Amino acid sequence: MVNQVRRIALASALGLGMVVASASQAHAVTIEGRYNFTLGNVDVTFGNIDWTTEPGATTDPHPSLVPTYGTFDLSTALATRTGVFSGPEFGALGFGAGGTGLPALPEKIQDMADPALVGGADSVPIGAGFTPNFFQLAEHPNWIFNETFLEAGSAPTIPFVVTELGGQSSITITIHGIAFDTATPGDISHWDAVISSQYNLTAAELEAEVVAGTLPINSWSGTFTATAVPEPATLLTFGFGALALVRKRRSLNK
Repeated sequence: MVNQVRRIALASALGLGMVVASASQAHAVTIEGRYNFTLGNVDVTFGNIDWTTEPGATTDPHPSLVPTYGTFDLSTALATRTGVFSGPEFGALGFGAGGTGLPALPEKIQDMADPALVGGADSVPIGAGFTPNFFQLAEHPNWIFNETFLEAGSAPTIPFVVTELGGQSSITITIHGIAFDTATPGDISHWDAVISSQYNLTAAELEAEVVAGTLPINSWSGTFTATAVPEPATLLTFGFGALALVRKRRSLNK
């Protein structure tokens, strides 16, 4: 599964790399690093996740004709942020705070709908897919985070991994995608987001409340990790090297 995601990212890197010719791109910022984030008021119903987090905000009606988004709070603690996400612009307090002297703009995550049950512009299928601008960071609007794979959960038809312990249930969603800076679209990164929450319900109770549409709104948290994919030229070098090795082995076996 993860290998399939990486193949998608590598294919994108090769395709985009064909149109990138500027030598200055070698010095561009590559989206790589990690951050933690929280979502304060998440509404989960049958076939839909509404990442509504602003206190007092109403949930978005579904199905929607245009993509809808919730907001998340990127951790301000420097120890939880690495790579490009460790910059001071991410260190201000508040939902999606823009940093010292900058407005507090929200970080966004697209709501998710089951294509078979809800549909609409928020549809994100389990398995391979493509959702543009799934994550959005207000501090860097030129950084693009496209979703390419939603992992199946405890059952093939749901994205939730549900674990019950002592009458409580843990729910986890794992999402993968590709990222790049619009100024240097050939510098591709692969990202993973693991988002989870705890409910004071057994697994059976939780399922019944989701189906009934009465699951309490709850806080969730997640970890986002981005890893640089080798440059297209490097990938081609690896390919030629592997081909040469195969030919050498064949000649030795003759």
